[in-house]
Amino acid sequence: MTPKETYTINRKAREILRSEIVSRRFQRSVDESEVEELIAKGNTRVFVNRERDSLDEVSSESLKDFWNSELKAHVTTDDCADLDSFANGYFFFAELWKGHGGKDILVLFYHH
Repeated sequence: MTPKETYTINRKAREILRSEIVSRRFQRSVDESEVEELIAKGNTRVFVNRERDSLDEVSSESLKDFWNSELKAHVTTDDCADLDSFANGYFFFAELWKGHGGKDILVLFYHH
């Protein structure tokens, strides 16, 4: 069994890393409709930050299911978001980054 690859994010330095730098190109925050479009495109890498600086990559095969089961109606750009405003008491902030070759990278910051 291959060990799971570990990715980290350094927001201060604006870097996504593994054993090499994956991205230093933060673009902007994105809203729910943009998240849906990026996932529908099919060539976006998606990472979820659930604790500290670690990132878990969502496989491309499970992106649509992830959108339907966890993301839809749970993405906000509101800095004053209230957990009680979201079903099951969680939401994500989303950021668009650019990877090597200009590939889109979506980073989702989980709050509960």
